[in-house]
Amino acid sequence: SRKDPRVRLTHELLRRAFMTLLAEKPLEEISIKELCDLAGVNRSTFYAHYTDLHDLLRQIEDEMFEEFRRALDTLYQ
Repeated sequence: SRKDPRVRLTHELLRRAFMTLLAEKPLEEISIKELCDLAGVNRSTFYAHYTDLHDLLRQIEDEMFEEFRRALDTLYQ
C-alpha cells in the first residue's frame, strides 16, 4: 500500500537517486543497476514498484502534476 512507511521510503530512496543521476546524465545512460546501487535498494525491489526507468519518471511526473493541481485548487477556491 502507498501508506506503508516501507513503501514510501523505498519510493523516496529511488526517486532521490534517480533525480541525482538525471542531473548528471540523460535518462538513456542511466542503468537500473546504478540507480539501485545509489539508492541502496535491490533490483528486485525496483521491479516490484516500477516496470522500468520510464515508468519511474512517469510516476514522478504524475505526482508532481497532482501536487501542482492541488496547489492551484486551494488558490482558486
